Amino acid sequence: MERSFFHKLSSLLWRALVLLVVVLAVYVSAGRMLVANLTPWRTVILQELNARVPFTLEAQQVDGQWQSFSPVIVLTGLRLTFPGSSDAPLELSQGRIILDVLNSLRTASLQMTQLELTELSLRGELSQGGKLQLNGFGGSEDGALEELREFLLNVERATLKNNLLKLTMPSGEVRELGLDLVLFRDGSRRHVQASLISTTGTHVAIIADGVGDPFRPELFAGEAYLDIHSSDMGAVREILAIPNLPVRVEGALDLKLWFEWDKGQPTVEAQLEGRDLLIAGPDSEWEVPLNRVALQARLVAQGNLWTAFASDIHVAKDDMKFTLSRMQLDAWDNVLRVRASDVRLESLSAILTTLDAMPSTLREVLATLQPRGRLSALQLGIGDTRDPSKDWTLEVNFEELGVDPFKGAPGISSATGYSRLNTNSGFVQLDSQSLALDFPTIYHQPLHFEDMYGTLYLDWDADTVRLTSGVLTTRGDEGMAKVVFGLNIPVAPDAADDEVGIEMDLLVGLQDAHPVHRVKYIPYGLNTGLLNWLSDSIGEGRIEQGAFLWRGSLKEDAEPRRTVQLAFNVADTQLKYHPQWPSVVVERGTVLINDSAVSVWADKARLFESVAEDLSVETRLNALGQITLEVEANVLGGAADGLRVLNESPLADIIGPTFSAWTMAGDLETDLQIHLNLSDKSVAPQVNVKTRWRDVNLAVNPGNLPIRAVTGEFNYSTTTGFSSDGLHGELWGKPLSVLLQQHHSAELKRYDPARTVLDIALAAQVDMQDVRDWLALSPLGFVSGQTTAEVGIQLVPGEPPLLTVDSELQGVSLDLPEPWNKRKNEARQMHLQMPLVLSGGPILLDLEQQLNLTLDIADGALLSGALGFNVEPPLAEKGSIRVSGHAPLIQADQWIKFVQTYFGVGSLSFPMKPNITPVSFAAAAVDSDTDVTQMPGMQFDPGHAGGPVAPIEIVIEKVRADTLVLLEQELRDVVFSLTTSRLGSSFSLHTDWLRGDLSLAADGSSTQVDIQHLDISRFGEFDLTAGDIGTVQDFSGVDVNLLNLFQETERVGELSFELLGEDGELVARNITGEFAHLRLRAGQAGRLVWHPGSEGFSGLKANLGFEDLGLTLEYFGYQRIVETEAGDFALNLHWPGPPQNFSMEALEGSIDVAIGPGSFPEAPSGAAGALRVVSILNLADIVQRLSLTDTFDSGIPFYSVDGEIYFHSGVVEVARMDVQGGSSFQFSGVSDLQTQSLDGELVATLPIARNLPWIAALAASLPVAAGVYLVSKIFDKQMNRLSSAVYSIDGSWSDPQVRFDRLFDDTQKLRAKASSDASVQAESATLAADRAETMPPQATVDVQAPGQSVFP
Repeated sequence: MERSFFHKLSSLLWRALVLLVVVLAVYVSAGRMLVANLTPWRTVILQELNARVPFTLEAQQVDGQWQSFSPVIVLTGLRLTFPGSSDAPLELSQGRIILDVLNSLRTASLQMTQLELTELSLRGELSQGGKLQLNGFGGSEDGALEELREFLLNVERATLKNNLLKLTMPSGEVRELGLDLVLFRDGSRRHVQASLISTTGTHVAIIADGVGDPFRPELFAGEAYLDIHSSDMGAVREILAIPNLPVRVEGALDLKLWFEWDKGQPTVEAQLEGRDLLIAGPDSEWEVPLNRVALQARLVAQGNLWTAFASDIHVAKDDMKFTLSRMQLDAWDNVLRVRASDVRLESLSAILTTLDAMPSTLREVLATLQPRGRLSALQLGIGDTRDPSKDWTLEVNFEELGVDPFKGAPGISSATGYSRLNTNSGFVQLDSQSLALDFPTIYHQPLHFEDMYGTLYLDWDADTVRLTSGVLTTRGDEGMAKVVFGLNIPVAPDAADDEVGIEMDLLVGLQDAHPVHRVKYIPYGLNTGLLNWLSDSIGEGRIEQGAFLWRGSLKEDAEPRRTVQLAFNVADTQLKYHPQWPSVVVERGTVLINDSAVSVWADKARLFESVAEDLSVETRLNALGQITLEVEANVLGGAADGLRVLNESPLADIIGPTFSAWTMAGDLETDLQIHLNLSDKSVAPQVNVKTRWRDVNLAVNPGNLPIRAVTGEFNYSTTTGFSSDGLHGELWGKPLSVLLQQHHSAELKRYDPARTVLDIALAAQVDMQDVRDWLALSPLGFVSGQTTAEVGIQLVPGEPPLLTVDSELQGVSLDLPEPWNKRKNEARQMHLQMPLVLSGGPILLDLEQQLNLTLDIADGALLSGALGFNVEPPLAEKGSIRVSGHAPLIQADQWIKFVQTYFGVGSLSFPMKPNITPVSFAAAAVDSDTDVTQMPGMQFDPGHAGGPVAPIEIVIEKVRADTLVLLEQELRDVVFSLTTSRLGSSFSLHTDWLRGDLSLAADGSSTQVDIQHLDISRFGEFDLTAGDIGTVQDFSGVDVNLLNLFQETERVGELSFELLGEDGELVARNITGEFAHLRLRAGQAGRLVWHPGSEGFSGLKANLGFEDLGLTLEYFGYQRIVETEAGDFALNLHWPGPPQNFSMEALEGSIDVAIGPGSFPEAPSGAAGALRVVSILNLADIVQRLSLTDTFDSGIPFYSVDGEIYFHSGVVEVARMDVQGGSSFQFSGVSDLQTQSLDGELVATLPIARNLPWIAALAASLPVAAGVYLVSKIFDKQMNRLSSAVYSIDGSWSDPQVRFDRLFDDTQKLRAKASSDASVQAESATLAADRAETMPPQATVDVQAPGQSVFP
């Protein structure tokens, strides 16, 4: 049932829907057919439309269209004519009218819902007064306007599209403006959209919305938005028709306006930005160029009160910017009030001073004042805008406010407070921290205050601006101060010609302040001399009360029209009355400054540790207008204070640095008077000092000379100079007299500080022990005794003070090496001269003109020195001590002992000398409690255990000695030199037979001896006997080069070796070179050992190579018994004593002989003496004695010689000497060097074929000889025995006897029976035992072992 109902309902609804669609389709189809045939009805339609619009429509063609469900009438070639218009009709290309079908059916007449007009062409004119007149709209009949108003209110939508307005500007220029407009209504709410586009680049857009009748403001409420964008602000001004603007603005503009209208109450909000603006006055009298102006604003009206609020205000010009966060303008009736906050004066002033539109005077004022700071709040009220100067009020709250000085008026910085000004008066309330007041005509620097509060009052009239204050309270570095301030500023037109100018009254009162702060209130316009004195005069201390007063003109050249006064009551305050004189401390006194006069009075003050009574310090102007200073005081205290006054005042310039290092202790009373010219530095001070000494102890420095218990008077005056009365004391416990003498210049004959010489004469008895203790130098122990000395101190202006000491040294002994030693009873004149300043200078010592010493000392350090023996010292050079001269005797050994004894230092290290330490350059040893800083010329090196070290080079320049005793050896006519430096030392020695150099590295890394000339024939003069030599110390190698060895005038070779000390021995190893045609090659270098001591010996091991041994024999004075091509001697020798004690009689050891091809030439005999020792080897001589001359007519050639020779303390043993050649010889024998006896055998073996006559003679028959020859060819070895003969050789060196012993035997009896001969064995055993006792164990020689070495 229920389902059947819904089925029926749905069926009914569906039918209704279908019917509705059909009806609508019929409606639309019929409508389309009707509107398509409207052309015949054009006149009727136009009549109906004209009856309903406030103008007359004419159309060339009327068409119809259907739009949705509404018909549209399209009018083409449309013209509009307004009632009462005499202008040509308005022409449009097309008009569209949408009809309201329902309302038209209901009213039985045409009703329009929308009107659309396209391409309307309008012409208009803008008058100078800003009135717009559109052509074609007729007059202003009320009826027509009312009809137009009613039409606009009733039409649902009216649209104007693509319209053109040709507007004639007041200048006659015609501008074309594109105009679009849409009006539509939604019930009672009305909407407007419009846009206006100008060919000049201006675009105006309007959107409005409201409720009510917009033609009746009291009944309308709505909103509107206006957006203007233009690149030509002038065009906007013309378009908006704003009349009578006082300025002309050009540039780009972006403007957005929001309007609100609520039944007669308007509200306007705006957002504006202008770029590249030029704001100009009428006729371009002035121009203001700006890069950018931007702001946001809101205008509100309440009754007759109009209020404009502006925020985010930005103004930019060039690189300058001004920003204002908020500003408010209130206007009612003729009253204007301006409020602003956070106004930054720097940026605003920077822009204003660049604007040419500003009056030049105002620009100059702003540029001079340079206002800065921040106005946190500002309010300007103008009571009547028609005459603003009559009634105005300005109120500001300012922070960090600052302005620069202006025409003498003070500048201000960092001011904070509140100000209220009106038409002719005002006040400023200050409550500032870190405030500064700048008075450029008074003070070079601004016055800074940590805090200032108080009130300033201003009033002005047409002629003068007056500023006065109550009591201002300030706080600064000087403490709390009270200030009263006033200014009188003339502003009349003729003020620039006023002689007085700006006047100021400034009164400052201080209490419990530091005196140094008085400079803060002293104006620089005071007298220059006074300012210079005041700037440093009052130092540390306390101001109990102080006051400063300025009254008068601020002009720089108006001194007579002002006065300056300062007054201080000071306590415990330092008074620096002159920068070159010691200051005093005023315990309680008064300082008064009255313009150019200053007075300081104190009943009691302190000068160092002394008391100054009745102190008076006065400054006055003399007749020349110069400021003078006078100081008077009576001083009681220690003598040390008096010495300080002498050294720390201009007196030091007069007397020089004489007393700069002196010390004094005791009581001193001084009357002091000083007169100074502060204006003219060329005027010498006038000083009078009278001192009374009471038991004063004095130490004269440098030198720390102790003078005790000095009593008497010592005075000085710049007029009369120095004087004394009864000065006496003690020196080292003995009486001392002091006398002052002055020597004036001959032309003046009076005291002249620049030329008068002062001599201080001291006479005393001196004990050398006291001198040694005084100098703290124990090395002066070589001086002892007492003597009388005359000590003088000479003070020459412009030169260092000079100390002189003269004495004959009577009663003093000098323990010096000869010839400078001295006994007490002898007299020897001594003169010492040295400067008495810490900076040093030359010290001169003369000992009877035999020793002349110069030392240059500066700042306690020895810079250089020079010593001359019997001559003037050489020219000193910085960093060295130079020695030159000539002495008859230099005891080098005694000087070494002297230095070791008194100075505790070593000298050059000689390995063969006992107890000699390596080179040391340490200075003299001093006592442990010695103050080495008082020792002239010494520098203390904390890293040196020995104390002070003098880093000075020693340079001995060719000192000549008739006799030089060195290592207990006397050398005659010696010239030697020595140089020491940080790199090492070098020593050279020159005699007629020895010339050489010794070089030592400072770090001991190398030592080298180069002998350029050595005559070995004179070497024996340098006698090193065993008794003179102790234990040799171990030392590293010394490279020795004997570059030229001579035998008298003949050069015999050169040698090089390394000398070192090992295990108590002196060793020369790696001996290479050539001597007497014998060579020591590098691969077979020789070695010489010397073991010093009472039983010492020398040993030599070497391989000597040669070519022609005959040359060597000739050099040594032997016969040239042999000629060779090459050969070697292997030496293993030793002998007692040092190397130069070599002798054949004491020689032990062996020589191995190895000689190549050569010959024994025929040579005459006849050698005598020791030379005959070699003659036993002269085979040519022996052969002559054998009557074999025919066999060896030209000598005896050989292929080789091989042999062994032994030396046994005076016995020469030729154990074997084999000569191999065409004939062979073997020799052996013994020779006693002491008895000069010979005992030997010679075996001669001759070839049979070549010696048949000899053999025949032996065999006594020819057949036998022939048989011997044949057999010798077959049995060579066996036949040697048959061709050999043995000869015995004995006798003496002078007459050796050669006898035939036997035939057919090639053995030697001496060699064969050597091993069994009891006497020879006993002798050999004895020799070996003797060597074992005199040589170290490794050097023992067995005479039966010829190859054994004496070297380790």
